[in-house]
Amino acid sequence: YYGLPCMPKRLMLYNYDAAINYQTVVVVEGVTSVWRLGGPSVALFGKTISQQQRRELLQWRQIILMFDADDHTAQQKMQEEYEELNRLKPGCVAQVHLPQGTDPGLFDRQTLWPMIRQGAKAYGMTLDIKRRDRVAV
Repeated sequence: YYGLPCMPKRLMLYNYDAAINYQTVVVVEGVTSVWRLGGPSVALFGKTISQQQRRELLQWRQIILMFDADDHTAQQKMQEEYEELNRLKPGCVAQVHLPQGTDPGLFDRQTLWPMIRQGAKAYGMTLDIKRRDRVAV
């Protein structure tokens, strides 16, 4: 996954090309967490969402944040990012809080997706992970 050593990470969302085909995106910190989640997920390469990444994320109908729970900083950053995204796209953003000391890469897909559905439900959202209808231009 590391093929452009001088490319600023703040300009990218890992797995964007696959995730853009879905209605909902799950935002995680690292690449290996995307590998666990599959198609409708992107990685930030860190705990902070840059302005460019934020613009890209606003393209999705629903945004689910699921940062690592292995330190207090990640959970605090997730709350800050949630507040900013929810201000820009009210009612379309949710957080998933993992058990303390874990990150998404530690779980299998069959465990993660029910956690994500429940997290969305806690924010009054019905998770929609259907593929988008794309029109060829």
